[in-house]
Amino acid sequence: MMTDDAIITKLEETTKDAARHQLQTLRSILERNAAVRYLRPHLRGHHAPVDAATFRRAVPLSCYDDYADHIHRMADGVLGVDDDDDQPFLSVDPLVCFFYRFYSFRLDRPIFRVL
Repeated sequence: MMTDDAIITKLEETTKDAARHQLQTLRSILERNAAVRYLRPHLRGHHAPVDAATFRRAVPLSCYDDYADHIHRMADGVLGVDDDDDQPFLSVDPLVCFFYRFYSFRLDRPIFRVL
């Protein structure tokens, strides 16, 4: 277990160069998830590892509506059952649980946060 001083030191080191740490985190996420079904069509032809610049150029901006059907199917445990492709859709990490929480300022469309 880390001491309070060790925790503060680690926090200070991490925040000194936050941009570098964020890029490292993004790089590791992209490396792990480059083959998920959602990204495959966009990243086809790009050689791993996919960097942040390639991701920004190749993958279009998206919103909740682009994922809603898939998220609901995953939450219901249905995604993958009828699919020919057994690769994960959004993340290679197993989804442990879903928490639905409203985060919308628009009354016509709830935004769910998936943890």
